[in-house]
Amino acid sequence: MGKLTFRNQSLIDYTLATSKCAPLINDFDVLETDMLMSDGHSILQMTLIIQPIVTHNILTDSHTQTDKIKWRPEQSLQFIENI
Repeated sequence: MGKLTFRNQSLIDYTLATSKCAPLINDFDVLETDMLMSDGHSILQMTLIIQPIVTHNILTDSHTQTDKIKWRPEQSLQFIENI
């Protein structure tokens, strides 16, 4: 905090957190500006400490698992038309 975030001249970039989320913030940093990849803005990096929520089904004695969605390149046109 306190570092310049735009072309090493100003502090116009910011990140927000609610008062409930503030205790979860573990680290905050302004990274060096990569002039090849940026329009002048530095990347703001914030690290949060979170605990995963594991659900357990007592009746079946099994953990809940979410299926992963796999990208299908052959459906690219359909995806674009529905944006």
